Amino acid sequence: HIRTRITVENVIGVFIASHQHNATGLKEIALEYIIKNLHDAAIVTGLAELKSEPDLLVEIITKHSTAAAQSSPIYASSNASQLSGFNQSEWSGSRR
Repeated sequence: HIRTRITVENVIGVFIASHQHNATGLKEIALEYIIKNLHDAAIVTGLAELKSEPDLLVEIITKHSTAAAQSSPIYASSNASQLSGFNQSEWSGSRR
């Protein structure tokens, strides 16, 4: 199984190669692995390899932001006004 062969050391390379060869299934597997292990130093260091593929870096950021928002209690709440201490009128266009 391909998932068992992906490591924090090779996942960025797998992500780039799968993108370049239009291997969408493998690319999605690599992207999920990156997001799940984004805190790992090897992955953070490997992100420098994406200088040649900035669209892939944007894809990681977008996927990470979406995943973070979905796991947030604020996102899960259907009524954002339930936030304690939040008064929308205080935020309506006032800049100091």
